[in-house]
Amino acid sequence: WEYYTLDLTSICVAECPDGVSLAAPVPVYGGEDYPTGDATRTEPGWDPTPPEFSYTFRTAELFYRCLPLSNRFDAPAKELCAVPDCAAAMGEASLGVAGCAEVVSRPEEMTTWELCPEGASAAACEAQQDFCSYSVRVETSQTFRPSGGDDETDTMTRKLASYVALTLRIWDSVVASYGVIIVLGIAFPILFGFVYALALYLFAGVMVWTLLVLLILGMCTLSVILCIHAGWVVIPADVIAVFQTAVGIVASANATAAVTADAQALLVPMAVGSTSKDLYIVFAVLSIVATLLILIWICLSWRAIRRTIAITHESSKVFSTLPALMVWPLVELVYLIGFIIYGILGLGFVAYP
Repeated sequence: WEYYTLDLTSICVAECPDGVSLAAPVPVYGGEDYPTGDATRTEPGWDPTPPEFSYTFRTAELFYRCLPLSNRFDAPAKELCAVPDCAAAMGEASLGVAGCAEVVSRPEEMTTWELCPEGASAAACEAQQDFCSYSVRVETSQTFRPSGGDDETDTMTRKLASYVALTLRIWDSVVASYGVIIVLGIAFPILFGFVYALALYLFAGVMVWTLLVLLILGMCTLSVILCIHAGWVVIPADVIAVFQTAVGIVASANATAAVTADAQALLVPMAVGSTSKDLYIVFAVLSIVATLLILIWICLSWRAIRRTIAITHESSKVFSTLPALMVWPLVELVYLIGFIIYGILGLGFVAYP
């Protein structure tokens, strides 16, 4: 909502800004040299010349728009030695330490000294590293903004820049893994869809009853877990140990500890009197009631289920009589994707011509 109500100013540039410039000539956008063409208006006193702008953010070009990325620049990293302190280092003439380092963010700590500063010889650098027993690496980033800029504009631009950077990272990840995405995200789902349709044609009854059995088993498993947390069912310690061992065998070596802990948490009841335990009691009752209702519904719908199997078997024959229907969803999918992309791009150009 905050970006929907945001009033943006658009200005044409020859190329997207690449951050702040601290040396002349400083890029300025707008002003007297800005091409206004044949811009005319009837309002009295209207001046077509836009004001001058300076921009401190690095940008990325996307759909002929320069979107902000960041106005932070990394400064050279330094390595500071904390032990021994700078007094001891200055006492060793062979080290060539001239004074203590100044850490702007921690001005009260003035006992560190810089390792291998600029201009130090290789021999002095090696001696300093041998002399130092504990060092830290200091990494600093610097932010530049116009001196007349306001905090709200800078904050909103930073937030927008973070979204742009996240979008570009996602896009780079997609491009880097496009092969996996095409195979696992497009080819396999389409292939499995055809396999599922073929399975319905050949084994309609088995498929329907298998899904119903899995539904019942899932509801029963959920009810048992909730009853355990509610304290109604107690699992012996040796059973928990066997379960943990089985889960550890299935899980990878790196995930065994985490998976084992989660598996143990599923089989351990909550503490008596806790709010979570009361909630588990309520959910356990609801889950048991829902499981019983599903079982009763299956028993009462026995004939309806058999009719469902027959209808599924007959309807799946359409793939053999009209094979074109198997390809049509792909055509429709391509059309819908193109229509959505066209709508998004069209809306963007209408909103920001």
